[in-house]
Amino acid sequence: LNVGPGSSATIDGQYTIVNAGTFFSGGDTTVQNGGTLATTMSAIAGNGTVTVTGALTSWNSGSLAVGYSTYGNGHLSIQGGGQVVAASILCNLGSSIVVSGSSAFGAVSSLAVTGNLYVGYSTTGNSTTVQNTLTVQSGAYASDLNGFIGCSGNSLGTVLVTDTGSLWNNTQGLYLGAAGSLTIQSGGQV
Repeated sequence: LNVGPGSSATIDGQYTIVNAGTFFSGGDTTVQNGGTLATTMSAIAGNGTVTVTGALTSWNSGSLAVGYSTYGNGHLSIQGGGQVVAASILCNLGSSIVVSGSSAFGAVSSLAVTGNLYVGYSTTGNSTTVQNTLTVQSGAYASDLNGFIGCSGNSLGTVLVTDTGSLWNNTQGLYLGAAGSLTIQSGGQV
Protein backbone atom coordinates (compact mmCIF):
# COMPACT_ATOMS: atom_id res chain seq x y z
CA LEU A 1 0.00 0.00 0.00
CA ASN A 2 1.59 3.26 -1.14
CA VAL A 3 0.06 6.69 -0.45
CA GLY A 4 2.30 9.08 -2.39
CA PRO A 5 3.14 12.72 -1.65
CA GLY A 6 0.13 14.96 -2.26
CA SER A 7 -2.24 11.98 -2.11
CA SER A 8 -4.67 10.92 0.58
CA ALA A 9 -6.36 7.71 1.69
CA THR A 10 -9.18 7.10 4.17
CA ILE A 11 -10.08 3.77 5.78
CA ASP A 12 -13.50 4.37 7.28
CA GLY A 13 -16.03 2.51 9.41
CA GLN A 14 -16.48 -1.15 8.53
CA TYR A 15 -13.65 -1.16 5.99
CA THR A 16 -10.62 -3.29 6.73
CA ILE A 17 -7.32 -3.57 4.91
CA VAL A 18 -5.51 -6.68 6.14
CA ASN A 19 -2.12 -8.00 5.02
CA ALA A 20 -1.38 -4.80 3.14
CA GLY A 21 2.30 -5.79 3.19
CA THR A 22 4.73 -2.89 3.17
CA PHE A 23 3.00 0.42 3.78
CA PHE A 24 4.42 3.83 2.83
CA SER A 25 2.59 7.06 3.55
CA GLY A 26 4.11 10.15 1.98
CA GLY A 27 0.69 11.80 1.84
CA ASP A 28 -2.13 11.87 4.37
CA THR A 29 -3.69 8.62 5.55
CA THR A 30 -6.64 8.50 7.96
CA VAL A 31 -8.00 5.41 9.71
CA GLN A 32 -11.28 6.32 11.43
CA ASN A 33 -14.72 5.31 12.74
CA GLY A 34 -13.78 1.72 13.50
CA GLY A 35 -11.63 1.14 10.41
CA THR A 36 -8.73 -1.33 10.59
CA LEU A 37 -5.33 -1.36 8.88
CA ALA A 38 -2.84 -4.22 9.20
CA THR A 39 0.65 -3.99 7.67
CA THR A 40 3.96 -5.83 7.95
CA MET A 41 6.53 -3.02 7.67
CA SER A 42 5.60 0.64 7.53
CA ALA A 43 7.10 4.08 6.98
CA ILE A 44 5.64 7.56 7.30
CA ALA A 45 7.85 10.06 5.50
CA GLY A 46 7.91 12.90 2.97
CA ASN A 47 6.16 15.07 5.60
CA GLY A 48 3.25 12.62 5.42
CA THR A 49 0.79 12.12 8.26
CA VAL A 50 -1.10 9.06 9.47
CA THR A 51 -4.06 9.76 11.76
CA VAL A 52 -5.79 6.96 13.67
CA THR A 53 -8.95 8.26 15.31
CA GLY A 54 -12.10 6.94 16.95
CA ALA A 55 -13.07 4.08 19.24
CA LEU A 56 -12.48 0.58 17.80
CA THR A 57 -10.18 2.08 15.14
CA SER A 58 -6.81 0.34 14.87
CA TRP A 59 -3.57 0.04 12.96
CA ASN A 60 -1.43 -3.03 13.55
CA SER A 61 2.07 -2.80 12.08
CA GLY A 62 5.33 -4.66 12.15
CA SER A 63 8.33 -2.35 12.40
CA LEU A 64 7.37 1.30 11.89
CA ALA A 65 9.64 4.17 10.86
CA VAL A 66 8.26 7.66 11.46
CA GLY A 67 10.70 9.51 9.23
CA TYR A 68 12.55 7.38 6.71
CA SER A 69 15.81 7.53 4.76
CA THR A 70 16.08 10.35 2.21
CA TYR A 71 12.28 10.79 2.18
CA GLY A 72 12.44 12.91 5.34
CA ASN A 73 10.14 13.31 8.29
CA GLY A 74 6.69 11.94 9.10
CA HIS A 75 3.94 12.39 11.65
CA LEU A 76 1.71 9.94 13.53
CA SER A 77 -1.39 11.13 15.38
CA ILE A 78 -3.49 8.81 17.55
CA GLN A 79 -6.62 10.43 18.94
CA GLY A 80 -10.24 9.94 19.98
CA GLY A 81 -9.67 6.41 21.28
CA GLY A 82 -7.70 5.12 18.28
CA GLN A 83 -5.16 2.35 18.80
CA VAL A 84 -1.80 1.62 17.17
CA VAL A 85 0.20 -1.55 17.82
CA ALA A 86 3.71 -1.92 16.38
CA ALA A 87 6.62 -4.34 16.77
CA SER A 88 9.09 -1.44 17.03
CA ILE A 89 9.16 2.27 16.26
CA LEU A 90 11.94 4.58 15.10
CA CYS A 91 11.03 8.28 15.24
CA ASN A 92 13.70 10.31 13.47
CA LEU A 93 14.51 12.99 10.88
CA GLY A 94 12.45 15.66 12.65
CA SER A 95 9.33 13.55 13.10
CA SER A 96 6.54 13.51 15.67
CA ILE A 97 4.20 11.09 17.41
CA VAL A 98 1.20 12.41 19.36
CA VAL A 99 -1.07 10.16 21.45
CA SER A 100 -3.98 12.19 22.74
CA GLY A 101 -7.22 11.84 24.68
CA SER A 102 -10.05 9.37 24.45
CA SER A 103 -13.37 8.85 22.71
CA ALA A 104 -16.69 10.20 23.94
CA PHE A 105 -17.40 6.69 25.26
CA GLY A 106 -14.18 6.49 27.27
CA ALA A 107 -11.96 4.47 24.91
CA VAL A 108 -8.41 5.66 25.61
CA SER A 109 -6.09 6.53 22.73
CA SER A 110 -3.13 4.17 22.88
CA LEU A 111 0.22 3.31 21.35
CA ALA A 112 1.52 -0.18 22.17
CA VAL A 113 5.03 -1.12 21.02
CA THR A 114 5.90 -4.74 21.72
CA GLY A 115 9.61 -4.03 21.20
CA ASN A 116 11.68 -0.86 21.49
CA LEU A 117 10.58 2.72 20.89
CA TYR A 118 13.30 5.17 19.78
CA VAL A 119 12.64 8.91 19.85
CA GLY A 120 15.62 10.35 17.98
CA TYR A 121 17.44 7.39 16.51
CA SER A 122 19.66 7.78 13.46
CA THR A 123 22.62 10.11 13.14
CA THR A 124 22.07 10.24 9.39
CA GLY A 125 20.07 13.32 8.43
CA ASN A 126 19.65 14.43 12.02
CA SER A 127 21.30 17.44 13.60
CA THR A 128 21.19 19.16 16.94
CA THR A 129 18.59 21.55 15.49
CA VAL A 130 16.07 18.87 14.42
CA GLN A 131 13.70 17.64 17.10
CA ASN A 132 12.03 14.23 17.18
CA THR A 133 9.10 14.21 19.57
CA LEU A 134 6.70 11.91 21.41
CA THR A 135 3.77 13.53 23.21
CA VAL A 136 1.35 11.59 25.43
CA GLN A 137 -1.44 13.87 26.61
CA SER A 138 -5.04 14.28 27.79
CA GLY A 139 -5.25 10.88 29.47
CA ALA A 140 -3.72 8.81 26.65
CA TYR A 141 -1.53 5.72 27.07
CA ALA A 142 1.75 4.58 25.50
CA SER A 143 3.79 1.47 26.23
CA ASP A 144 6.92 -0.30 25.01
CA LEU A 145 9.55 -2.83 26.04
CA ASN A 146 12.32 -0.22 26.23
CA GLY A 147 12.14 3.51 25.55
CA PHE A 148 15.14 5.39 24.15
CA ILE A 149 15.26 9.20 24.03
CA GLY A 150 18.09 10.91 22.12
CA CYS A 151 20.41 7.93 22.52
CA SER A 152 21.96 7.90 19.05
CA GLY A 153 24.71 10.37 18.27
CA ASN A 154 23.42 13.87 17.60
CA SER A 155 19.79 12.84 17.09
CA LEU A 156 17.60 14.94 19.40
CA GLY A 157 14.69 13.29 21.19
CA THR A 158 12.03 15.00 23.30
CA VAL A 159 9.23 13.30 25.20
CA LEU A 160 6.36 15.09 26.96
CA VAL A 161 3.90 13.21 29.18
CA THR A 162 1.26 15.63 30.38
CA ASP A 163 -2.22 15.79 31.95
CA THR A 164 -3.93 13.62 34.54
CA GLY A 165 -4.29 10.00 33.46
CA SER A 166 -1.59 10.16 30.77
CA LEU A 167 0.89 7.30 31.10
CA TRP A 168 4.04 6.12 29.31
CA ASN A 169 4.88 2.59 30.46
CA ASN A 170 8.35 1.13 29.78
CA THR A 171 8.20 -2.57 30.67
CA GLN A 172 11.95 -3.14 30.97
CA GLY A 173 13.73 0.21 30.87
CA LEU A 174 13.89 3.86 29.91
CA TYR A 175 17.12 5.32 28.55
CA LEU A 176 17.78 9.05 28.33
CA GLY A 177 20.74 9.96 26.14
CA ALA A 178 22.85 13.11 26.00
CA ALA A 179 20.58 14.47 23.24
CA GLY A 180 17.37 13.52 25.04
CA SER A 181 14.81 15.40 27.09
CA LEU A 182 11.94 14.04 29.20
CA THR A 183 9.23 16.25 30.71
CA ILE A 184 6.51 14.90 33.01
CA GLN A 185 3.93 17.45 34.10
CA SER A 186 0.32 18.19 35.16
CA GLY A 187 -0.35 14.69 36.48
CA GLY A 188 1.31 12.70 33.69
CA GLN A 189 3.14 9.50 34.72
CA VAL A 190 6.11 7.46 33.48
